[in-house]
Amino acid sequence: LAYYDLGLESAIQGKLDQAVEHFGKSISICPGYAFAHYQLGNVLTRQGNLDAAIEEYDTALLTNPNLALAHFNLANALAKKGNLDEAVKHYSESSRLDPEFVAAPLSLGNILAGKGKLDEAESVFAHILEIQPDYAPAHVALGRMDAARHKVDDAISEYQKALDIDPNSVEALANLGNALVNQNRLEEAVTCYRTALKFDPRSPIIHFNLSVALN
Repeated sequence: LAYYDLGLESAIQGKLDQAVEHFGKSISICPGYAFAHYQLGNVLTRQGNLDAAIEEYDTALLTNPNLALAHFNLANALAKKGNLDEAVKHYSESSRLDPEFVAAPLSLGNILAGKGKLDEAESVFAHILEIQPDYAPAHVALGRMDAARHKVDDAISEYQKALDIDPNSVEALANLGNALVNQNRLEEAVTCYRTALKFDPRSPIIHFNLSVALN
């Protein structure tokens, strides 16, 4: 475990090459240590080496298929690679293994929504709120579902619920601004965009939407 602990310490300190080396030594001593493969996958992900990270997550899950976070991080890597069908499987498994871990179904729902499966996505987001009613990102996600169905009043309601929970939510502010523009409530939209830019001043999309609302 000494090399594993050194790997964790190096990863926390941002010394990623050292972390890879330490986790590699830990694995060479104990090839079946799932957590070492999992943590090595995390470091490789941070280095942008997704193919190698996916291999490590797969190896971790062969040894311990019940690691919910390994399924989640594997799904994230697969999604970045564009392998959405496999990502869906692992987000679903992560959610099954740890029902309280709402980040997994949120990502699952976002992929389903991107595929145009709005009813399935909406069901996932609603289920998240049954587990954790004060999870602002799920309210934003439901708002996007309403907006996609041209139910703008309902979308605005969901964005406002998100902001009641997290007044600093850039995602909620930006989406609320978009919905208000849709209703030609431009002054209110401008206020939303400007507030969002206080928290994310470099967002090109929000800057663009602000300029459209102003003009």
